[in-house]
Amino acid sequence: MFSGIIQSIGNVVSIRPTGGGREVVISPKLKRKFRNGESVMISGICSTVTKTTAGKLTFFYMPETLKKTNAGSWKAGARVNIEPSLKVGDDISGHFVFGHIDGVARIDSIKRLGGSRVIWFTAPKGMGKFLIPKGSVALDGTSLTIVDVKGDRFSVSFIPFTLAHTTIGQKQPGDTINFEADMLAKYISKLVRR
Repeated sequence: MFSGIIQSIGNVVSIRPTGGGREVVISPKLKRKFRNGESVMISGICSTVTKTTAGKLTFFYMPETLKKTNAGSWKAGARVNIEPSLKVGDDISGHFVFGHIDGVARIDSIKRLGGSRVIWFTAPKGMGKFLIPKGSVALDGTSLTIVDVKGDRFSVSFIPFTLAHTTIGQKQPGDTINFEADMLAKYISKLVRR
């Protein structure tokens, strides 16, 4: 479980295809010890540490993860958002985020307003029903508030701090971003449909 408050921007060091998936080595740039088997959110994806060596973490991504997320397009040098998992008693400044990606959203447009930006996205197919104005969404693991919704399109306003401390500040129209709908919206929708 995560809160969507990004702790660091890390770098993909290397990628190796293996066993139908990909082994990805990441430099987290966080001054803390990680252990094998620990869950870490990498750009929104709940990822298990399979190896720790000299300040680098290794993760294995299955074909399903590569299909549902933008991890399949990562290359060495790519920047990724990092958040360690929550511990009992931690502050929850964002919202509850599972790290279970629903699909990739596409960036449609970016409007600059001084140091801030308003970005319009197209949600993954079938996810528009979970979007509500002033509701929560996680994009590349970042807890965000939706501003406006038009069908399966939605906008988010980004303050300069978020742009500087996550990978979102370097995104361009046409780029993809990992999308996780608010878990409360998903559960309520399922109960109502029953």
